[in-house]
Amino acid sequence: MSAGARGGFSVTDFKVPRRYLDMIIRPDSEGGREYVDQPGLADDDYISSLEFMDRCLRHFRKTGYESLANASMVVPFGSFGMIVSSVADSKDFEEAPKRCVAAVEILRPDLVARFVRTKDRLKLDITCKRPATTGMEIGLEFFVLALHTSFRWMTGKSLRPVSVRGAAKINGFDESLLVVLAAPMTRRGTGVTLYYPLDYAGIEILPVKYESWGAQEVPEFLRMMQEAAEARSATDGATAAPVAEQAAELIRQGVVTEAGVAQRMEISAASLRRRLTDAGTSFRQLLSDTRREAVQRLLATDKSLEAIAEEVGYSDERSLRRACVQWFGIPLAQYREEIRKS
Repeated sequence: MSAGARGGFSVTDFKVPRRYLDMIIRPDSEGGREYVDQPGLADDDYISSLEFMDRCLRHFRKTGYESLANASMVVPFGSFGMIVSSVADSKDFEEAPKRCVAAVEILRPDLVARFVRTKDRLKLDITCKRPATTGMEIGLEFFVLALHTSFRWMTGKSLRPVSVRGAAKINGFDESLLVVLAAPMTRRGTGVTLYYPLDYAGIEILPVKYESWGAQEVPEFLRMMQEAAEARSATDGATAAPVAEQAAELIRQGVVTEAGVAQRMEISAASLRRRLTDAGTSFRQLLSDTRREAVQRLLATDKSLEAIAEEVGYSDERSLRRACVQWFGIPLAQYREEIRKS
């Protein structure tokens, strides 16, 4: 979502590239063209973020399914509501993402959701199980934003992640929808990761009944944009975490040790660890994400698995296979076949 900070930030400054509708709504679906076409707008124009959400919701209701363009399965309308209803039965915020992961596994088997409580963060990670197209990444951000608004109205709190990881900038996906979260954000790999403060864990889930898709999400989304606009107006608008981007670039260049990256950045290893933690990541996570990106690219070539393992920095082919199962949730051979089909 784009914005112009000149003269202060406001809700109307949050806009979405018009072409994103083409990427996530199939024009050949029932009523699809109705929600994509807009007189007087070119592909490089922008629409308001609220209109973007409204068009997606109307498309869901018209077609009877929630599978945005290029989803790997048909998602019946109401699936998101069932996920949210399951989450609403939680006693506190820490239980909420756990229930979310369990519900996603059943109702959205095309996605991989994980929740981890670390020593200082609550981490919710959601990715596409199959190799994600640009449309799938945009659709996933829409899904995650809707989940976050649900967490807010369930608790009655203005929850905000301490940091966010969005998908890398690929194939025209230059502007993330996640900027409305008003949290420091890095972009690498695939999918979305939300890092919440540990002290959110004990926040009570209120006895609020889920109504229907959009009834609570849209008003909460508007409140969230208002808060984000105020936050952006009070700062210089910088939401990136440069240290993470610098470290990731050095890893891509072949510097694969924490000490080596710290030396190239002319800081101590301890300072690097601290700054990466502040950015919501770690050297180990950056290394894993960077290797995953490289493996995804190399699996589309004719290189042998042994050669790929060596190039990426694994000791043997077995280590590469184990990493692929951890990343993608399916065996390496199956993942490679799907990449070549897509």
